[in-house]
Amino acid sequence: MAHELLQLRNRMKRRKPRFMRQQGEFSKRVGIKWREPKGGQSKMRLKKAGKRRVPSIGFGSPKKVRGLHSTGLRRVRIANINELRRMNPKEELAVLLMGMGMKKKIQLLDEAKKLGIKILNIKNEELFRKKVEERIKKKKIEKKSEPKKEEKKHEDKAEENKPKENKQ
Repeated sequence: MAHELLQLRNRMKRRKPRFMRQQGEFSKRVGIKWREPKGGQSKMRLKKAGKRRVPSIGFGSPKKVRGLHSTGLRRVRIANINELRRMNPKEELAVLLMGMGMKKKIQLLDEAKKLGIKILNIKNEELFRKKVEERIKKKKIEKKSEPKKEEKKHEDKAEENKPKENKQ
């Protein structure tokens, strides 16, 4: 049933026009992002023949598959391991939040692998891991090369205590 509805949604999407703002294709300033036509004599608002189409209920996808991924599974935003554990891998796909740190993302990837959960916004898991490990190593090297905060403070105080030379 859901598979048939997904196919129907795809057919409907192919037939759906690209809704553009009135006069959007002519004026760069106005742009093409959809806005409701509001003019009193607007032919587009009146849905006259030969004018651009206006979004309406008939263009929507079937209610049972609305918002689902193309595989038929529901997307779930994940912020921590507990949310990942609560997921049902047969009905849901994980999407990791973008503001999350790299170490936490790697922990979630490990947990997802154990639970058999697919993560949508990381395409190649191995490549992602390599990049993250390289970044972490780089940061460690940079941190070692920088002087510690206490040393910086001592240097600053020493500079302040030096007598200033008078120019005459």
